[in-house]
This record gives sequence, C-alpha cells and structure tokens, in this order.
Amino acid sequence: LPPRNMLRFPAIASTLVLAALLVVTNAQQAPPLAATSAATAHGHMKVTETQDALAKAQATHADALKRAESDLKDLEGLVDQVQSPHATALAAAIERRAAWVVAKDIEETQNALETQLGALRRVNASSASLPQVVMAALQAAHAAERSGQAQAHEMRRIYAQMRRERMNEPRQLSTKAKMAARDVVKAARALERAQRHAGVKEEDYEREFDRNENVGEDMEKQVERLGVQAERFFEKVFIHAEDEVEKQADSVEQRAAQNAEASRLSILQALGAAGGHMSKMAETGTDTSGATQNDNLDKSADDKAIAGTQHGDGKVLAVEGQDEKAG
Repeated sequence: LPPRNMLRFPAIASTLVLAALLVVTNAQQAPPLAATSAATAHGHMKVTETQDALAKAQATHADALKRAESDLKDLEGLVDQVQSPHATALAAAIERRAAWVVAKDIEETQNALETQLGALRRVNASSASLPQVVMAALQAAHAAERSGQAQAHEMRRIYAQMRRERMNEPRQLSTKAKMAARDVVKAARALERAQRHAGVKEEDYEREFDRNENVGEDMEKQVERLGVQAERFFEKVFIHAEDEVEKQADSVEQRAAQNAEASRLSILQALGAAGGHMSKMAETGTDTSGATQNDNLDKSADDKAIAGTQHGDGKVLAVEGQDEKAG
C-alpha cells in the first residue's frame, strides 16, 4: 500500500511488516539444502566408522582370547609330558642316542681289532713281522677301548645339552602364555571403548568388560602356577636322570675297558704260545727253514692287515704314551 494508505489501515500494515520479518528470519536461519545433505552424509559415515571400530575390537579380543587359550594348553601339555617319562627311561634314551652317534666308530675299531687278532693267530712264530703284528693288535685294542670312552663322553654331552635346552622350555612357554593373557585384558579395554562410542548401554559394556577382565586375569594366574610346576618337575626329573646317565656312562666305560683288557690278554697269550713254540723247536733242534718259508708266504697277508689298521680311512690308530707301547 502507498504510505498514505498505510496510515488509514494500521492493522494491515502491521500484518505486512510481521510477515516480512518472518520471511527474513527464516531465510537467515534455514540452512541450504546442500549443507543439510552434507551433514546427513557425515553422520552416516561417522556411524559406519563407529560400527567398524566395534567389529574390529570384537575380532581383536576374540583372537587374543584364542591365542591365550592355545598357549595355556601348550603349557599344560608340557607339565603332563614331563611327568610321564621316568628318569631311567630318559637315561636309556640318551644312551641309545649316544650309541647311534658313535656307532660307526665303534664298528670300525671292533672290525680292526678282530682283523689284527686274526693276523696274530696266523703269524708264524719265527716271523720277523711278529712284533709289528703284536703292536698293531695292541693299538687296535686300545682304539676299541677309546671308542667306548667316546660313547660315554657323548652320553654326558647329550644329557648336558638336553637339560640346558629343556629347562628353558617352561620359562619360555610361561612367558609367552602370560603375555597372551595380558593381551586379553588389553583387548577387553579396547572393546569397552568401542562399545561406548557405538552407543552401547553403559551397564552392558561395563558388565562385559568385567567378565573379560576376570578371564584374562584368571588365565595369567593359572599360567604362573603351571610355569612354576613345570620348572620344578623338569628340575626333579633331570636331577635323577643325571645320576642314571652317570651310572650308565660308567658302565659303558667299564665294559670297554674289560673288553680291551681281554683283548690284550689274548694278545699276550698268543705271543706266549709263539714263544713256547720257538723254545720247543730250539730244544728239539727242529729246522726252521720251513718256518721261514711259511713266514714268507704269510708276510704279505700280515702286512696288509697291519696297513689296514694303521692307514684305514686315513686314520692312524696310535697308542697314547710310550708306556702303553712298552706294556
């Protein structure tokens, strides 16, 4: 209306002014359509991220719980395992393993000893190679004895290595299982935060966290108990096994010494028999030319036997000390 007419109709003028003010106010307060759409999209994105974080936290907690249960089971299995074998059985297993390690050397030295004893039985009493055959037989007997000592030494070495390695197992498994149990508690806290951000009721996520925390703490206590138990069992078994290993190692050395002594006695008896034969021939005046011819026939076989002992596989079966050679 023209200004002059507004004075005539004040009610209409007031209504128009109020309407104009409302239009201006709504125009200032109402957000643009594009801004409204962006805010809605951002809200959906935030909800999606929150749900993804919650799912990830749940998966992490489940994996941590699975690892902890697996490590705890391994520790329980170790405790059951260490209780089953007896110390005597463990020592017997060590002896078999040591015998397997030195089996080739024992076989070679035993074969060499039998070869030299055979050569000594075949050698002629008047043969010039008799001293060499006797010495080679003594060397072979000494080598056979040393192979038995090597088996006893290998038994002690295997035991020391086994104890050193196995005694670390309870500690290593216990440490691993303890860290896995603590990871369960850490994952439970992360899950609680994710549930809170996802809008889960406070009483619900607090109750679930308390339950998960108790599970992790109980696992850690059980791990500590089993770890101490396993270490004690291992210590007890290996202490008894050490006594058994020493007994069996001493027995192996004694058998080797007895066999070597028996071989030396056979050598001395053969040597004495050869000496008696020579004395008898001297008393009766028997011609030794035939013996000399026999000596020439047997000399090549004896030399081969000696060479096989002294140079077989590139090894020399040496006697330690001049006293043993003289003996």
